[in-house]
Amino acid sequence: MRHLAVAFAALFILAFAALDRFDAPPMLPLVSEAEAAAPKAAPVQRASLPSPYMIDTATLAFVDCDHYMGTAVHLGGGRYITAAHVATSSGCRIGGKPVSIESIDTKADWAIVTSAARLPFYVITSCDRLVEGETYFASGYAEGNPWPVTTRLVAEHYRDADGISMLKGAIVAGMSGGAVVDRDGVLHAINESRMGDGIPLAGVVELADTALCKAGK
Repeated sequence: MRHLAVAFAALFILAFAALDRFDAPPMLPLVSEAEAAAPKAAPVQRASLPSPYMIDTATLAFVDCDHYMGTAVHLGGGRYITAAHVATSSGCRIGGKPVSIESIDTKADWAIVTSAARLPFYVITSCDRLVEGETYFASGYAEGNPWPVTTRLVAEHYRDADGISMLKGAIVAGMSGGAVVDRDGVLHAINESRMGDGIPLAGVVELADTALCKAGK
């Protein structure tokens, strides 16, 4: 009886092994031989640019004035771009260091200023116009908070009598002079004003309308 049980057990094991071998699907390769032999396309090379989230305290300066506060964007070497209505406020300082005006256009509302205070990094700039329908990101020290705030804007290509470009989206007091960047973190404009009845609108000054681009600096 014991020999019969052993024989049945052996037959069961052999039958199970045969079932596993013939019924199971074969293991397929992850890449076919044709794909493996095909020439490989060269990887796409992209410029190494900061993301919008790298527009932060390393490139944005808090501008502290006697009766006003705003934001400035570091261009390098202690040189900044900001809104003219920020730069013309009395007693403006960056990092406790006085601000001096290098060039300004009060109508277009932009100013390039200098200060002995220097941030660790500077922004990449573009003289290209904003593209209608594209998304941009506005950053600045909203309401004087010690950290930058970023909002989403959509270009509408509406310009007022002073040449200010209006985008759908909101900016907040204190963000004036702050950065407006594209998805790659490239600076195209600075924050200027906020308005809108129902739908918020953000007024921005495009770099194409400033001395940075007009003078080829």
